[in-house]
Amino acid sequence: MRRLFILFFWGIASLTQAQDDSGIMLMVAPMEQGENVPQNVDNKLQNRLLTAVNAAGMVAGKEYGQFFISGRFAHCYTETLSGPPVQTVVHTTLVLYIGDVRNKEVYASESFELRGVGRSEERALLNALSLIKAGNKAFVSFVERGKEKIIAYFDKNYNHYLDSAKYADSQGEKAKAFYYATLIPSGCIGYTEAQKLVDRISKKYDTTPTIAKSTGRKWNRQQQRPRLVIDFIQYK
Repeated sequence: MRRLFILFFWGIASLTQAQDDSGIMLMVAPMEQGENVPQNVDNKLQNRLLTAVNAAGMVAGKEYGQFFISGRFAHCYTETLSGPPVQTVVHTTLVLYIGDVRNKEVYASESFELRGVGRSEERALLNALSLIKAGNKAFVSFVERGKEKIIAYFDKNYNHYLDSAKYADSQGEKAKAFYYATLIPSGCIGYTEAQKLVDRISKKYDTTPTIAKSTGRKWNRQQQRPRLVIDFIQYK
């Protein structure tokens, strides 16, 4: 078993999310390790990941989620092209990870060799990120591997989420119950059972499964969470 060091923080952020067939959500987490890069570069990477992950078959957002996608730059070096205008060339490796925050595990990783040209190092790095897109076969394969591991996780643990939903419902915590009941992805063996529970609780509160899911996500966004640091995770 290989071990990695990944460090990031999360806060409470709201983002309208697309829907996919599985319903799996990934939290796009900022880079907090590897080569130091300008904030604009980190922001652009997060935005590209949001777009590419949604297009590649999962749901991505910046709100808290158990499963995350993040990255770091490594082995970054520059060279100068004589002008006019003088331009900077950046060569770097971007390593992306999909993993589980709660259980401190990495489910998938992929390295991308990037090259960008610009009038500054920052601009060159920004231009280098054009490779991160759903049309990149390596990226799509990376997302699919992560998705398979997340579904495997739910296959083993879906009863825990359903029990949490049932308990919340018994305590009159409707939104919390909806949140846990609607987390089970469609590819999971517990999906049918989860849908029955969602339907039952929805009827109890005279609402629809679609509204139930939206209500659960809203509840999750409103939770006050501590600033979290993950400094050591296992790569399975």
